Order: sequence, then structure tokens, then C-alpha cells
Amino acid sequence: MERMRADRAAAAAGVAAPHALPPAMPAVRPGAAAQGDRGPWARGPDKALDAEALAGLAGAAVRRLAALRRAAPEGPVAVPAPCEAEGLCTRLVRGDAEGAADLVRRHCARDGRYACLSDGLLADAARRLGAGWDADSLSVIDVSVAVATLLRVHAILRSEAGERDLRHRPRVLFIGLSGQAHTLGILLAAEAFRREGWDVALRLGIGEGAAIDEAGGDGAALVGLSAGRAEGLERLCGLAERLRRLPDPPGIIVGGAACSRGGAAARGLAADCVATRIDDALSYAREVERRLC
Repeated sequence: MERMRADRAAAAAGVAAPHALPPAMPAVRPGAAAQGDRGPWARGPDKALDAEALAGLAGAAVRRLAALRRAAPEGPVAVPAPCEAEGLCTRLVRGDAEGAADLVRRHCARDGRYACLSDGLLADAARRLGAGWDADSLSVIDVSVAVATLLRVHAILRSEAGERDLRHRPRVLFIGLSGQAHTLGILLAAEAFRREGWDVALRLGIGEGAAIDEAGGDGAALVGLSAGRAEGLERLCGLAERLRRLPDPPGIIVGGAACSRGGAAARGLAADCVATRIDDALSYAREVERRLC
């Protein structure tokens, strides 16, 4: 039902063509608040829409975030203060990448590890955005701008991080398959591994054949995959089976909303680690490192 609602919202926003700017704001759904009365996260009336940020993002963002609303994290995760998460959401919806980056920097300075940031503050902000759309307090455009802004925040922080000294032996390859709309999670995971001293390679938008060639040719001991929806999980099942048949098969880590809801086990995905949090993936990687040393 959520996916059907998201598809209708995306169609109303005019995002069927992947490179076309929506011609107008979507009509308010029945029972929804008016455009100028959508709570503390609404953009100001003078905020211009960024064509590059909106093109092709709306439908995928809504489907992903609507799913995240119900995918509560498992295990002990540091929960950010509500005012901090709401402040981040406010900046994201307004397209304030610099303001959001400042807030994230302060959070990192206090809590340290990037994995904790991803599993905590950023995951909470994503769930809040999904809940806001589901409750009609945010439109499909609001959510799309927020996701695009979060990607810009990631790029800002990545540019500031610089190269880290490698402290871990295994090479980790993160793969995002072609046509895979949900890449934020795998970007955050790759960055968390990189900041903790792992030798990381990130390949986005490649086909299954290229992924097999990459995994078999660069000496990766671990391969990270992600599936936000059931359709993506089906593709990962086939890819994982092909990875298993390599002469020196890597350990396989999978994450994403479709996996965290138990879909991986139900579909027989041949994964060594199903990670509901980035710290789960890091823990498994350290186990592999101990076996290799």
C-alpha cells in the first residue's frame, strides 16, 4: 500500500521521466495540510527549487523513506536528542547543506565515530522524513530536496575528511548495481569503513557481470551490497550466488531495508553477514581480518 501511495505521489510530481523537472508542485492529497502550513520543516516561500536536486529523486526517495519509517534499528544505538534530529531535518528540507553539515560536524565532534553518526543521527533523520511524508506534513518535493541535500552534506564531509591511514588488512568492495535507486546507505557505509582505516573501493551503477569481474580481479576480501526494496533483493540473490562461485570468494555483507525486514533469510540470500547497522558490518569485517592475520 505504501508503495502504491508513493507511486501516485511521484506521478503527481511529474517524475516519470528521470531527467525532467516536475512542472509544478503536486496537488495536496485529501486531508493533507496546505503547502504553506506543513509544520516546522516546511521551506520558506522564497526558496527556489533546485532542478538538479529534484530530477529523478522524488519517487525513489519517497519509497525508500516510507519503508524506513517502520524499519526501526535493532540493538543498542546512541539515540540523538529529538531537537538535534529535528534541526537536521529542518535544514535538509530547506536545502541548507552548509547548515546541515555544521550540525553534523558538531555531532561528530561530540560522539566521534562516523558509523555512530550513520546508525544514529542520520538514520533517525531519514525515518523522521519518511514519517513526515506518510503523515502528509511533507510533500514528495520536500522529501526529494531533503535527500538531495543529505547527499550534498555527505559530499562536503567526504571532501573534508582527506585520506586516512590504512589500519586494516582486508580490501572491502562496496557495489551499487545499475538501476539501483537507493545509494545513500551504501555511500554512508563505505565512508564509515574508510574513516576507520579500511582499504575501500566503491563502485556504483555497474552491472552484475562487471561486479563479478571487479570482485574477482581486485583482491577484495569483502563485498558490501545493499537492497532497499524486494526487487533489488532478488538481484542480490543472483549476484551473491555468482560471487560464491569465484575461485577465491569474498565474504558477502548485505544491508538495506529489504534485508533488515527479514527478506534476506526468506529468499535464501547467500550472505555471510546481514547488517541492520553499519556497526554490524564493521564487526563482521574485524572477524574476517582476525582470520586472515
